[in-house]
Amino acid sequence: MTLVEDYLDLGHCIVMDNYYYSPKLYIELVKQKTDAVGTVRFSRRGLSINFRHIKLEKNEGIVRYYKKVLALKWLDKKYVNMLLTYHKDDITIIHKRGTQIEKPTCVHEYNVTRGGIDLTDQQIAPYCLPRKRMKKYYKKIFMILLNLAILNSYHLYKIQTQQTNDNMMTQLQFCIALARSLLKYNLHDHLPNQVVRRG
Repeated sequence: MTLVEDYLDLGHCIVMDNYYYSPKLYIELVKQKTDAVGTVRFSRRGLSINFRHIKLEKNEGIVRYYKKVLALKWLDKKYVNMLLTYHKDDITIIHKRGTQIEKPTCVHEYNVTRGGIDLTDQQIAPYCLPRKRMKKYYKKIFMILLNLAILNSYHLYKIQTQQTNDNMMTQLQFCIALARSLLKYNLHDHLPNQVVRRG
């Protein structure tokens, strides 16, 4: 809440993804006259609404209300789970490739307003460091920050390369070069000076 305290009580709407979700957050934001919309994992603790075992057909959805929060599960190419405080369960017609597609208004507006974050996710995903299931939350946070740091360093490298007109590496080449550089540094410090053969 401290990150957005300057924007509370002004009628704004916060768009977020499931990394920032907590069961009480939406209700607390409503109390501060601030709406919220975002994706959610219905398996998270503290959420009384659970759609996990409900199967849907394509372009079919289900909604439920919890206090002042609307929960939605909708199936397009894959399941979309959302919580929101300012939309109704209405439908928007979208024209795409000469066809009309019906989509929940909240899903459509979420996709439009969250484009910048989606772009970051798309850039990280192909070369993301493996994230196994971790019980410690701080390990998850560390891996997220590490992946963001690698992406940001690549963007800085591109800016520098454009200024000097050098040949630019692709993102994959940059990640490989970074890994080799780190391995070379560590191997140089930790390899023994000589190898003793045992006869």
